[in-house]
Amino acid sequence: MHDWPAHTGGDGIISFEQANVVHMGDLVFNLRLPALDRPGGCRITGWIALLERIVREYPADAIYIFGRAGPGVAVTGRKDDLRLQRDFLSALLDHVRAEIAAGKSRDEIVKAAVELKSFPEHGPLTDRVLTAAYEELTPGA
Repeated sequence: MHDWPAHTGGDGIISFEQANVVHMGDLVFNLRLPALDRPGGCRITGWIALLERIVREYPADAIYIFGRAGPGVAVTGRKDDLRLQRDFLSALLDHVRAEIAAGKSRDEIVKAAVELKSFPEHGPLTDRVLTAAYEELTPGA
């Protein structure tokens, strides 16, 4: 389906066309903090682009199966759930980008277990999530 890294460098999507079902694997963490596997090839910008492409290319009424979900949250959903994952990842990058622009160091950014205002269900950002975003935004730093 795609040729750029997203959650990892080797994500897969399986489409069951006659059933109108799309298995997303770990490309969607429904209403929970995603695992950003930088050593495994994660590229948040690629993940965002892939989710946008899926929303455009698959039928409006497709059912999506997710790799992970928050406690008590369904592991299936619709396009709005993919958009929410995309928006969370975009907000994460925006947050870290703003912190960098404010002159904060990597350590200052990573230590602050903040919660993104529009995504309280995801909980506080972990050092791993913040580190992944920081590394993507500051290659070679």
